[in-house]
This record gives sequence, C-alpha cells and structure tokens, in this order.
Amino acid sequence: MLAKQRQQYILSQVAKTGALSVADLVLQLKVSRETIRRDLLSLSERGLIVTTHGGALSSERQEPDLKTRESANADAKQAIGRRAAALVPDGASLVIDSGSTTHAVAQALADRHKLTVYTNDWRIALLLGRRNGNRVTLLGGELSDTEDAAFGLDTMQQLAQYRVDFAFVGACGITP
Repeated sequence: MLAKQRQQYILSQVAKTGALSVADLVLQLKVSRETIRRDLLSLSERGLIVTTHGGALSSERQEPDLKTRESANADAKQAIGRRAAALVPDGASLVIDSGSTTHAVAQALADRHKLTVYTNDWRIALLLGRRNGNRVTLLGGELSDTEDAAFGLDTMQQLAQYRVDFAFVGACGITP
C-alpha cells in the first residue's frame, strides 16, 4: 500500500472514530510502527490530524492543555494522589507517567524516602528528585508541545529496560 493510500485510510478512520492508536494502525495496515509514525507526522504537519502519545486525534477533537486539565476536578485528583501514594512504602521503585493526576500522585509522594522513580515528566522529576535520598531517572524522547514531558519511541525503549514495584499511568480518555 502506498503512503498516500495509507494516509487516506487514516484520515477516513479518524473522521469516523475521532481517535486512532498507532498499535491499531500497525495491525490494520500491516506496516511498521515507524511507517505509521511517519504517516501521522505528515498528516499532522498538514494540519489534518493532531498527533498524541501513541496515536492521533481528529483535528476537531484536541485534548485540553495541561493547565486546564489540572484545574478540572482538582480535589478529586488530589484525593486520588493521596490514596495511590498510601500504597507506596519508602524504598519502592516506580514509574510515574506524565499528566495532571499522576502529578498529584507525585505531590503526595514528596515525603517518601529512597524512592527509585522513572518518569517522562520533568515536573515530576524535579518534584521528587534531589530530596530524601530518592533516585530519579528522567526518560528521554521528543518533548511534547502540550505536556511538560517527553514521549515517543526513545521513551518507550528506555522504559522497557526497567522493572518496578508500582506504575502510575494516566489515561487521557476512554472510548468504546
């Protein structure tokens, strides 16, 4: 299948569903992740879609920016953060994804000691690093335009090297 045909398929699917994942497109089109990423980048550069971590959105359905998401349901996010942090003992190892709710988890972990933390979010790295004997690894990758974090293949490959006790991963949305 030619690039133009794949991209036309991607546009028709995103118009129907509003969002697509790279993993689904790889299976449907029987091409590599890198090929799909190039197609998505091409469509994004032309303003036809919005790329996200792991997929694409219709250009009409953009996710709210981080500041907006942080203020929405702030009390609930803080409660989630406190509840999640209560599970984590001193000395634990964990992955903390970027996002407004996961940032609340990191805030609630600020008094923990000797944590080993892997994160793609530089705000979380600064919050938990250089304190209480914590070791923080900031995962690399492409800096997001809308998040204070890195994403992409480099981030995933780096993350695959580690094993942890806990993982706190955010979800932007759920569809049927």
